[in-house]
Amino acid sequence: MKQFMKRHAVLTLAFGVALSVTAVFLVRLTLSMLLWSDAGLPNRPIEGWMTPRFVAKHWDVTREVVIDALGPMPQGGERAVSLATMAERQGRDLDEMITGLKAAIRDARAQADTGIKPEAGILPND
Repeated sequence: MKQFMKRHAVLTLAFGVALSVTAVFLVRLTLSMLLWSDAGLPNRPIEGWMTPRFVAKHWDVTREVVIDALGPMPQGGERAVSLATMAERQGRDLDEMITGLKAAIRDARAQADTGIKPEAGILPND
């Protein structure tokens, strides 16, 4: 083995570098998986920093459900506008906006589970 390493020093060096780079990416992957596998994330309440797209994906509802609940969406190049910013621009209270969004999500989930649209004013419990 030592003789091989002496005769092929460049190849051995390249293999060592490749092995080191692989180890670095393996550590990064492991750390990312640990950070993003937050068990508390599914139960996280809707907060002002969240974007409409995040809410739709996180609570597994269609984009239309979120848009209908929030009102007019920002136009143009602004993609990641938080709920707090939207409430401020619309002159609405953030808590009121979040309450309406929660109700729309409950209605959409109830409709998806039963196939029947809930009556107005009757919402499932939190």
